[in-house]
Amino acid sequence: MTGGPVTGGPVTGGPLAGLAAVVTGGAGGIGQATVARLTAAGATVASIDSSPGGTGPLSIRADVTSTADLAAAARAVRENLGGCDILVLTAGVAVTGPAGDTAEADWDRVFDVNVRGAWLTFREFLPVLRRPASVITVASAAGLRPLPGLAAYSAAKAALIGLTRSIAVDYAADQIRANCVCPGQVATPLAARVQAERPADQRAAIASFADYPVKRAGQPAEVAAAISYLCQPDAGYVTGTVLAVDGGRSLH
Repeated sequence: MTGGPVTGGPVTGGPLAGLAAVVTGGAGGIGQATVARLTAAGATVASIDSSPGGTGPLSIRADVTSTADLAAAARAVRENLGGCDILVLTAGVAVTGPAGDTAEADWDRVFDVNVRGAWLTFREFLPVLRRPASVITVASAAGLRPLPGLAAYSAAKAALIGLTRSIAVDYAADQIRANCVCPGQVATPLAARVQAERPADQRAAIASFADYPVKRAGQPAEVAAAISYLCQPDAGYVTGTVLAVDGGRSLH
């Protein structure tokens, strides 16, 4: 785990001015867009990722499946930012294949990052969350309406939705809100890799957007906008919700 001192600062006067945020998966497509959006809204943002490329005033190298890495990341956030008010969990991985053809190691890896990693991150950052606090998880519309050939991913994202709602119920009295954003097809490197690994017939069906009332891919910035709203004080009465940002696919 590597970290660095805070340099620069957020935009002043935005709806998140004076707040500190942590974004896991900060080097990914949705993660980077979220860091940019929260910064533009006035927050000071720490980006956590297992790969280089994190942005924001504090970039931390950490694996969300490692308790030691996350504990060190939480210490770095406490030392550099004094704690945090917002925790956004975007870190995730995917493998393709139906349930019967998914290797055990692949299944375990998807659940380890997408579910256990989110739980571990929340647990390790709970002591540095100031009150009131907002926790946002990024699941997937595949957790609401499974996609063909993504059994492990769909199952893990459904589990993440359940974890988020459990946090909302268990920690409401502690002034911690927890909400979940479920993106559909979004133009990210992860989505492009998954699409390339699908069989040709599945690729054609997905590319047609036949199941989408809004017939296009979403943009990371559109998902980040939904995350930003749920972080804001204006969303203070919103907890335990699952917000689909998926062009309407989960409607039917």
